[in-house]
Parts: sequence; C-alpha cells; structure tokens
Amino acid sequence: MRPASQRTARAERLESVFQLMARQHGAAAASQIHELGVTRSGLRHLVASGIVTECSFAVFTAPAAPHTWHQRAMVATLAHGVIALTHGAAARLHGVSGYHTYDGIDVLVARGARPRLDRRVSVHYTRADPAIISAELILRVRAIPIVDIGTTICQIAERVPPEQLRSAIIAAVATVPLSHRQRQLDQILAAVEFWSERGRHGPRRARRALGALGLGTQRPRTSAERSMRADQASTGSSI
Repeated sequence: MRPASQRTARAERLESVFQLMARQHGAAAASQIHELGVTRSGLRHLVASGIVTECSFAVFTAPAAPHTWHQRAMVATLAHGVIALTHGAAARLHGVSGYHTYDGIDVLVARGARPRLDRRVSVHYTRADPAIISAELILRVRAIPIVDIGTTICQIAERVPPEQLRSAIIAAVATVPLSHRQRQLDQILAAVEFWSERGRHGPRRARRALGALGLGTQRPRTSAERSMRADQASTGSSI
C-alpha cells in the first residue's frame, strides 16, 4: 500500500484535474493535465480506470460531464495546433443574430499545422502569424478561445446577405455597455483593416456594410468621433 502522503498527493492532483475540467466544460488537454503533476503513466491509469475518457487525440473529458455543444467546441480548441473557434461557431458565442442555434464547430488553424480533430469539425487555415492573432484577435467566452467580434464579422460577411450583415454590425455595437461601444466599433474597423491586407472577400463586404451604415472604414481618431460613430452604429443611422 502506498504511504498516506502519496495517496494524499495523488488525490490532490486528481482534484486539480477535475477543477480544471469543471472550468472547461468537462474537458482538458493532456498537456494541461501533465502541468498539474499527473505523469503519462498516471494519465493512462486514469483512462484505464474510467476516471477520464480520451475523446480526441490528447484531449480528455470527464465521463459525468454533459455532452454539449460547448464541450465539443472546447475539445476542438484544446487540440494541438488549433488557435481558436472561428466563423459560425464564434458568431454563436458572440451572440450574433441568426447563429444562436448554429451547431457546427469551426476552428482557425495556422497553415501547415495538422491538428487531429473529429471529422465533423470544419478547419479554416490562415497565413497570418498565429502569435499576432493570439495576442491581438483572440478572447475567451465561457472559457473557450474565439476570434474577436471584428474578425467574426469579416468571416460571416462571406456567407450572409448584406442586410443581415448590417444588422449584425449594429447589434454587435448596441449590445455592449455604452462605455464600451466605441471600443467595439474600433475593434470591428481594425479587423477589417487587418484581414483586408490578406486578400479576403469577407472584409470587402464588411467594408461595404460599414459604408452603408455611414461608419466608413478608417478607425476614428478623436474620442468625440469615436463616441459619435459608436452611437450611430448602435442605432443603425448614418453620420
């Protein structure tokens, strides 16, 4: 029998694993579990004992955790090589109109990476530097990494009618607190500029939608202009 101190340490590590999974919709990557002090052999024992399940390559879930869309999204983003959720999946987490019941999983992956994912996951490759994207264009919603609202607007612009796109831009600004609206609009304008340089069709359509709303495509320079543009965007009127 193992000494009591070893049993206690093992129980504490296991508790840390479950706490991590609880924050991540019942999922964790092998690398995260190892960082908590669980060895490779220890992880194999957890799988063999049915304490955790390997649901995807090097990604594990707690058997008791509910199998939800959010868990599938979390599992996909934990795969090695995945940057974040993107496109329709990101639009769902941002609360974009028309995407509340979106059931697909879309992930952004750096060109050249080959993550091992469920075949139902849609992979979108980017030539942009993953470090820049992670530092400037990624946030977490309910613990899941997703591209920011500006990037999401540029992505769905390729697939939705102009009227729906304009409504999405208006809602993206109007649904945040008044004090954050100018920053939200700046973020959308910055994303249009960033992705336009990479020759995408979506940013051009987003640029036209912004123009139709009278918001232009240049990031406002003064606080007064930012405030005015944010107010106009929230109501859908022109400057």
